[in-house]
Amino acid sequence: MIENPAAVVRTYAEEHGTLDLAEAFVDYLRSPEAQSIFAKHGFRPVEESVYEKNKGRFPQPDGLFDIEYLGGWDHVRKTLYSKRGIWYQVLAGI
Repeated sequence: MIENPAAVVRTYAEEHGTLDLAEAFVDYLRSPEAQSIFAKHGFRPVEESVYEKNKGRFPQPDGLFDIEYLGGWDHVRKTLYSKRGIWYQVLAGI
């Protein structure tokens, strides 16, 4: 299961005078209206009321898990993405 987060980079948005617009956009992405658009195009909605209306299109697959199943983000960052992590070693050809 993939849940793609969205966030406002405050320093950048403030520098360009777009903070209010950026925050409004991120809020909109979580709204029922936007989530309905995502669902229409095949993306599993994370807004509960929209998911309920569309759950027949998005069945829960067996074995569905989240990052906690892998030990949480701190563990994954350390074991996969740090300089001693698996991913770094693969990319470095070790």
